[in-house]
Amino acid sequence: MRGTPWRIAIVLLCLAALAAPVGGAYPPAEMSPLDQIDLGAVPLNVVTRQSVVLRDGPEELYNRMRTLAPGTPLQYLDAAEGWVRVRTPSGLRGWVPGAAVTVMGSDLGAAVYQSAPNAWSIEVGDVRVKLTAGLGDWSLAVEGTPTGTVTRSADAITVSLPGVVDSARWKVATGGVTTLSLAPGQLTVEFSPSAPVITATESSGSGLKVRLQPQVRAVTRSVEPDEVAYVVVADGPLTVLDHATGGRLQVDFRGAVLASNAPVPPEVQVIPAESGVTLVTGTARPHRLQYTSEGISIRLPPGGLRGKRILLDPGHGGPIETGAVAPSNGLIEKTINLDVAQRLSALLTSAGAEVAVTRTTDALLVPEAIQAQVSPEENRRRLDLHWRSTFANDWDPDLFISIHHNAGGEPGARGTETYYSYRSRNATQSERLAHLVQEAMVRRLGLPDRGVKNEVFYVTRFTAAPAVLVEVAFLSDRRDATHLADPTFRQAAAEALFAGIAAYFDPVRVTAQVQSIAYAPLRYLTQADVAWDPVTGQAIVDTPAGPAVFEVGSRLVRIGEAVLVTPVPPVLVDGRMLVPERWAATLLTGG
Repeated sequence: MRGTPWRIAIVLLCLAALAAPVGGAYPPAEMSPLDQIDLGAVPLNVVTRQSVVLRDGPEELYNRMRTLAPGTPLQYLDAAEGWVRVRTPSGLRGWVPGAAVTVMGSDLGAAVYQSAPNAWSIEVGDVRVKLTAGLGDWSLAVEGTPTGTVTRSADAITVSLPGVVDSARWKVATGGVTTLSLAPGQLTVEFSPSAPVITATESSGSGLKVRLQPQVRAVTRSVEPDEVAYVVVADGPLTVLDHATGGRLQVDFRGAVLASNAPVPPEVQVIPAESGVTLVTGTARPHRLQYTSEGISIRLPPGGLRGKRILLDPGHGGPIETGAVAPSNGLIEKTINLDVAQRLSALLTSAGAEVAVTRTTDALLVPEAIQAQVSPEENRRRLDLHWRSTFANDWDPDLFISIHHNAGGEPGARGTETYYSYRSRNATQSERLAHLVQEAMVRRLGLPDRGVKNEVFYVTRFTAAPAVLVEVAFLSDRRDATHLADPTFRQAAAEALFAGIAAYFDPVRVTAQVQSIAYAPLRYLTQADVAWDPVTGQAIVDTPAGPAVFEVGSRLVRIGEAVLVTPVPPVLVDGRMLVPERWAATLLTGG
């Protein structure tokens, strides 16, 4: 949160680095600062079920650390998104797929294992329990014991299991489930932030099936001096998919159900369906999703740069992280990254934005005292990436911009490209920002357009705010490197980035992302009067060719007997008709 002191993050990360000298690339949300997990009264050990690769993070994209033979004994530490974090007999910490190991209670005939990426299974004697996460909902199947009862508390579901006399506790991470606990006569499934509702049960003499779904209880609206926010209050963790095009924001909560008589602001539609709950509202503002203790917050900041919190991240730094080096003129990437960031910071500050920079000197963000506890150098680099994302999430910016310069690639590679991560929390807005920044840089710098790309870079994947990573030009290309040696060009790069960021917060412009077409209010594009009929959704405006009739939702524009076709239909946002800017400007001016 914005009020969290940065020094708290420093303390936590110092402890993490000291306790885990190898690694540091796992997601911040899954990290335990002291690397100690409360596993209850029964310590757990892991045995590999097959030959498996130990990696330094919970995805295949992370680096290979070691191959473990079948039957290797390991200590279970944590779990995240289908992966288990373990410690080897030699003390090495890393991640393996959950399906590749069995977690054993030391004194119990109990087995816990991840039977699929979205499913956990427990076997205690003849009792078998399987928890499966779907698209937003869960199912719990119990076999081998007489039918029990199911109860719901504030943060858990409890199933009675007659005949079970053992106790154990396992930390898991599947669809919002945090812990599975066995106690004499019962199984408890703990959720975060609160337990979902029980929507279906099916029992027999030898088993029980339960369907659990998050429930949307209300949508509330708050208005601060400079921001509107909708909070979706829910029981159970929500799975979210958001879309924003043409002045319409749609947020889907997959697998959720809507409580009866749930209060909703009048300007918002909440639509229940078999697949989940959908929220729809009309707005031209950018939006940002945040998880809260109540559910999901949808923040809608006002237009303009004044008061916006923007975090700039000049990549690399320090003696071990120089980045690319230009073979033609010796330019060093870390130096150019910082120079462009400082120029951009000055522009944003002059426009009224609140700007922070992850580094202002030639050094990694991680303090040297912490770096000294981590080896080899490659792990210091990964810890630095983790530190930057943690800094970003602690400072809570409206946007995160990581600035880099490219090298290598195919022969003769040059030009500009921008990256975002589709797996980040605000992926749709990150993609929108990436397109705006890329378009502004290509237009201003005139370098080849290498496009907008999805890539799982650490800082874009694990930063909660809308985040992009820009590669301004290629240091490995003689022509690009010559441009970068010119301070005038670097200033132009900063101004291009500024223009892309400003366009993201532009209150009178909406980007149709698929078509990459900019909208603008019809009244802003002409000096003539605009006759607007809210009943028919039509606007009439004089053009050099005669009165033109625009209609919301229709691509057809009529001028007398002639019918023209717009590239995208006009939309209505906040009581104003927005039209495709370039097309309409040409029509209205006769150009």
